Formats: sequence, C-alpha cells, structure tokens
Amino acid sequence: MPTSPTLYITGLSIDTRITDLRSAFEQFGHLVRCDLITKKHKPDKKFAFVEYLLLADAEAAYIQLHQTEIAQAKISIQWSKAPPSKKWKSKKLDENNC
Repeated sequence: MPTSPTLYITGLSIDTRITDLRSAFEQFGHLVRCDLITKKHKPDKKFAFVEYLLLADAEAAYIQLHQTEIAQAKISIQWSKAPPSKKWKSKKLDENNC
C-alpha cells in the first residue's frame, strides 16, 4: 500500500507539455505540484512527478492512467520512492510545473 501521494511518471514523449500532464492528472483531484523534467544529457527523455493533496486521488490516477497515452506516448506510473528534488520545486508556476 502506498504511503505517499506522489507519482513518478516515465515514458513521456519529447512533445509532452506541462499542460498535457495537468489535463490528464488534475481530473482525479487537487494537485499540489507536478514537475516535468528533461535530463540534460538525454533531452529526448522526459519524466515527471505528480503530487496530490490526498493519497486516494493519487491511487485513482494511478489506476486509471497507468499504461495509457499522453501526447501520443504510452506512460508508465510508479509510486515515488523518494520525494522529488527540492531544486525542481518552484514557488511560482511556470511552463515546467503545475
């Protein structure tokens, strides 16, 4: 049983935008944050962390969205094993976070 309302999403395409993530995940509950990350040494690989206010909302998103498509790419969702790096967290909203 998961204990954190944070999901780790992989399999995102290079064309995935933060608005794509927000649109897919916010339908399951209040998002605390969602971060879309592109690795500098692998710009064609993106991944994301999505955190919900409530664990039940994260569970619903996991069940409904795991192995579905976002921006024409099949995504995989796992429960985050560690919280996302604080350096990715931004207090103001920008193009890479919800």
